[in-house]
Amino acid sequence: MIRKASLVGASIVMVLALAACGAPKQGTVHDKRYSEGYYSTYFMCASYNTDGICTVNIPQQQWNPPSWALDIYNGDDHGWRSVTEGTYNSVQVGDYVNLEK
Repeated sequence: MIRKASLVGASIVMVLALAACGAPKQGTVHDKRYSEGYYSTYFMCASYNTDGICTVNIPQQQWNPPSWALDIYNGDDHGWRSVTEGTYNSVQVGDYVNLEK
């Protein structure tokens, strides 16, 4: 029982540590990144033979929407944070941003 409790405790600590690794929500904009929206094509199997091998593939298209991100520095903490198009357009590299609002 004690071993199970220690594993649960260790798991909780790891989850909290990983959550703290996100990019800061406020700081100086170091860089900006925009990615255009695009379609990607993948194939889905529609029929299998008796050996379990796919015999008919059907192409599928998926829309990947555009995205906007800011590289934010706050002391030693920095990283990329996804933002809206409006926020992206309203700031320049070197501006201070606060995305916690």
